[in-house]
Amino acid sequence: MSYSGAGASACLAALALAACSQRTPEPQPRIAVLRFENLSADSSSDWMGRALSEILAVQMTGASRDYIIPTGSFRLLDRVVGSRPAGAPGVSAERDLALLAGASRIVYGHFSVVNGTLGVAATMEDLSTQQVVRSVSAARPVSDGVLAAADDAARRLCEQARPFATRNLKALKSYVAALEAPDRQAADQFLRQSLEADPNFGPAYLSLAQLALSRNDRAAATQILDTARTRGSAISELDLARIELEAATLRGDPHMRAGALARLAGLTPSDPTVWRNLAESDLYAGRYAKAIENYRKALEFQPNDGTLLNGLGYAHAYAGDLSAAKAALEKYQAIAQNPNPLDSLGDVHYYRNRFAEAARYYLESYQKDPGFLNGASLLKAAHARLMAGDLKEAQDLAERFLKARAEAQDPLLEQRRAEWEYLTGQRRQAVARMERHLLATTPEIAARARAQLAIWELLLGRSARPGAAPQPHEGIARLLAQDYAAAARELQKLQAQTSPAMQGGLPVLLAWALIETGRTREAVPYLETSPIPDASLAQITAFHFPRILYLRGIARNSAKDLNLFLQLCGPDPEIFGHEQRARAALKEM
Repeated sequence: MSYSGAGASACLAALALAACSQRTPEPQPRIAVLRFENLSADSSSDWMGRALSEILAVQMTGASRDYIIPTGSFRLLDRVVGSRPAGAPGVSAERDLALLAGASRIVYGHFSVVNGTLGVAATMEDLSTQQVVRSVSAARPVSDGVLAAADDAARRLCEQARPFATRNLKALKSYVAALEAPDRQAADQFLRQSLEADPNFGPAYLSLAQLALSRNDRAAATQILDTARTRGSAISELDLARIELEAATLRGDPHMRAGALARLAGLTPSDPTVWRNLAESDLYAGRYAKAIENYRKALEFQPNDGTLLNGLGYAHAYAGDLSAAKAALEKYQAIAQNPNPLDSLGDVHYYRNRFAEAARYYLESYQKDPGFLNGASLLKAAHARLMAGDLKEAQDLAERFLKARAEAQDPLLEQRRAEWEYLTGQRRQAVARMERHLLATTPEIAARARAQLAIWELLLGRSARPGAAPQPHEGIARLLAQDYAAAARELQKLQAQTSPAMQGGLPVLLAWALIETGRTREAVPYLETSPIPDASLAQITAFHFPRILYLRGIARNSAKDLNLFLQLCGPDPEIFGHEQRARAALKEM
């Protein structure tokens, strides 16, 4: 839905007031720099209004503990409600946008040209108190240009203001024309003109690359960023770090991305988004201590950000500190009005093998909102009760979940029911149900169901239908072939390349391969945690569940784990002989 005219203004104002009234005061200001107003009679100078806001925002970024909201945020919001004319004063046209962008302070102002002098006045206002924090002015001969006047104003607003990215007036003017352009084609033309005037103007490269991405032209965006990178230190340090980050993201290069984020964090230490991205990068790379440190830095600026607290909770859980994980997620729960923190509490307890507590949190999450993630918390509670050895309660919870999915007319209902049957020892029944499901569902759903059925048939030693079995990773293929030495090599490589948040049952598969090759001591660390239940019908689940119980039983000499494993296997053994070996191990205990 889009809005325009007076209705849009009223709607936007209401949203902005709501955002302002609900925002929790933050220890560091979040500053938005608005377009300056042209007080001159000559409308040809209107472009300077946007130029001044761009220059001041860049010069103040990273120069203090204040966070300067990127001006690009305003342009994104502008597209929702309709862009304002270039001559419209920013204090009226963009104040509501600043509120929606999360600003706690705004910088606005005006400029004029009188008798050959360019005068600029800027005001910083606290939005919560509506008090003026600072007011400055600067005047320069018109011949000195808008860049010089902006420099003076920026240094008076912030003593540590950094230089702007270009001193070329033509490059600046073309860049501003691109920002105000009515369409992509015009914007592209203006940005190229800007770079012709100054080939070292970093923001123009970034905007041109983003324009290419808006057309889904990744190749062009990559080429633009690579061209910028060849300019090296001729581009400002801040812009070069941002260019490196964009290039790394496009390439999917986590090491390059982490390096760019680290440089940005040093250059813009008050930007919580950089700390958040750096924390997530560390988390996915398994650098838990660094992830925790960077989540905490981001929380210094946004102490009540639920996403940050959620990430911090998982980072602590992966690092082995369940009490710290619980503390972070309980703080998230205290400020959130949704079931996610309870579900996350369930996850971290399950991961750390605290299955009774996990089930309780999952059920609390489901009770808070049965529709959250299509009731996945209820199914995860069933898995937690399975791991705790309470098969009756687990079955009751699974039936509740399946009943709810039936009431929701879930087209995947029969596949979900078959998966539960296979994982709880009703393997023959699961296969038969899936075969019936294939005949009654849509081609799209049948394709996925056929792949799952093929995996079960391979695990049970039956011949899969031609073309039905998916092409698994080489390590999993080696497990199916019972070539465990090769499987261990391939799975170790995959483990090293996969983030903890994405590993799922991979550590269990690696432990399996290691134990089969007599390297039980090496396998033990991979069995210390439990893969968080996946409610998305992941095809790999049957490889590691309930097999994790067998592997723990062998590695730890645990009769409890072996007995539960056998209960969950049912009468139809898989091809690996684990059921027979579990019974033999129990006899020797």
